[in-house]
Amino acid sequence: MGSSAWAVFAAWVAMTAPNISNRLAAGAFLAGVPLAMTTLSLWILAAYRHERLTIQGNQIAHKGVTRRKEIDLARVIEARWRLPLPGSVVLRDASTRLAIPFSNYEDDDVERIVAHLRFALPPEIQTNWNLFAYKADARRERSNRTKPSADEILVDRKRWDRFFTPVLVFYLLAVAVNTYIIKGDFRPLLVAPVPIVALWLLFRMMTPAKGTVTQKLSKSADPDLYHLLVVTAVTLSSALLGLVTVERLRPRLAHPNPIMIVWTFACLMIFLFEGHRLDRRKSRRDREAADAAAKARSEALDDSGWLSP
Repeated sequence: MGSSAWAVFAAWVAMTAPNISNRLAAGAFLAGVPLAMTTLSLWILAAYRHERLTIQGNQIAHKGVTRRKEIDLARVIEARWRLPLPGSVVLRDASTRLAIPFSNYEDDDVERIVAHLRFALPPEIQTNWNLFAYKADARRERSNRTKPSADEILVDRKRWDRFFTPVLVFYLLAVAVNTYIIKGDFRPLLVAPVPIVALWLLFRMMTPAKGTVTQKLSKSADPDLYHLLVVTAVTLSSALLGLVTVERLRPRLAHPNPIMIVWTFACLMIFLFEGHRLDRRKSRRDREAADAAAKARSEALDDSGWLSP
């Protein structure tokens, strides 16, 4: 509902604001994101209502929104465990590819599904299991606690309220100064709160009532944290400085808009490249920790971890 209201208000602003020349393009741009969010929400709702998974011995039948697939575990040649959590598993035989997303099921059901597949399939055809089990172990352990340790925090709905309230107030003040006082147009004020409120409600909805324990942002938890913050600050500052400079030099430039687009795109690519590089480094550390945890389980003669049948 929030994204739908956002799209309606955004389209109304684009169609009625006096300083917009190409109203169709502006409407498509402003309403595009909330419309995409609405479409995704409807698809998720449809998947939740219609998706069914039936397991009878080695036979698995998965009914999705648009089609139904079946696979025999005895014929599976590859099983890939995928992240991020809650994750999914992709099963392949000679002619069929069956993906089972765990986000559509309750935690207890996911544990039973994963345990059945883990022990019904040969370990040598299962890829990414160690990392999946390591992440799931950590998530399950934190979900059973409501008191964080020294390097953790409890994220509850009140924390989101404390975060989004000042953000919303500051955002509305900035929009009010820019649109109403400077430009004298009140219309953007009507649509401005919608994306912030939509995110606020989304995070509250996704957070359990009792809260969830999560890792603090710290250098001990993430050695690349400071690097990421520096990269973010530098690329964002460079992008803003470039845009302001081009805007000030606009009368002297033959093609200011293409320059702004190219500069913004270059800053974005640098940020994405550095983010990808840091993500690969974190993935490597996670895999090393997962392999160490798997070795410890093997030495303890318990290869199943928390997923025992």
